[in-house]
Amino acid sequence: MTNQQFDQTILPLGEKMYRLALAIVGGRDEAQDVAQDVMERLWRGHSELRLDNAEAFVMRSVRNASLDRIKQSQRRAQRLAEVAWIADRSAPPREEFDVATLVDRFIAELPEQQQTILHLRDVEGYEFDTIAEVVGMESATVRVNLSRARRAIKEKMLKTMNFGL
Repeated sequence: MTNQQFDQTILPLGEKMYRLALAIVGGRDEAQDVAQDVMERLWRGHSELRLDNAEAFVMRSVRNASLDRIKQSQRRAQRLAEVAWIADRSAPPREEFDVATLVDRFIAELPEQQQTILHLRDVEGYEFDTIAEVVGMESATVRVNLSRARRAIKEKMLKTMNFGL
């Protein structure tokens, strides 16, 4: 891939890269770091890139880097928890949720693959074939996972709205 092809193909994906990373890692700073790291790695190896579907490759790279970042954070948190003193949490504050906060919480409770598929389809507007390439599964399986994710969120919302938190 030439410099010009990189500029025309990869650079315009920067915002989508950030949004996918944000959907997976949850924090803005972490998402920016992931997107920047992936962009840097792609730039360093752009002369060797020969891609049929550059967008799917880039989004898969962001997904993998985001998952790596989460695993790294979990290991760090586990090490800190082993040596940290835990404060008394006998009376946690009651949280009030709005609908958007509830939906975000329920999405975060989904399996990672369903979160990714839901984000790519409903936020980014990708076609099923492209999502299938990004997550490495068949298009029909993507549809099933998307349906299950939406149903799970709907059921949790109905349960919460009807019976309270």
